[in-house]
Amino acid sequence: MRANSLFITLLLIFSLSACSTVSGWFAEDSYEEPPEALTEFTAEFEPQVLWDKSTGDGADGTKTNLPAWWQNDLLFTTDIEGDITAINADSGKVVWDNDLDTRVITGVGGGMGMIFVGTQKGVLIALQETDGAELWRSQLTSEVLAPATASNDV
Repeated sequence: MRANSLFITLLLIFSLSACSTVSGWFAEDSYEEPPEALTEFTAEFEPQVLWDKSTGDGADGTKTNLPAWWQNDLLFTTDIEGDITAINADSGKVVWDNDLDTRVITGVGGGMGMIFVGTQKGVLIALQETDGAELWRSQLTSEVLAPATASNDV
């Protein structure tokens, strides 16, 4: 009796382990098409750098994404330490700079004459587009993970 149960147990173990290799016996060789060859082309124009500006430490080595925001011919940037900069998009000259003195976790967003950033502690901060003056701060229920925008009085 004991020999029979040992035999059945071993038979089950070998049967189950064989299931993983059986599929390999009947599998077809997979074939992937090679990528298309790149087409030669002549560039239609040569890009020119009009201006170059450093506006802070960026994400300071973190995985935070801090995209810039373009609005009404101004480019708005922030670094993770909350230093917001407005730059004239044509000339590259700094229009205003405001240090919010708090860690920012989103890039700049905006709309309707305002600029927005969100903090790690869930605070949404609105600034005046023209001079960077703080308009308001609002505590949200969680951290802000994407740039905020405003449109049509919303």
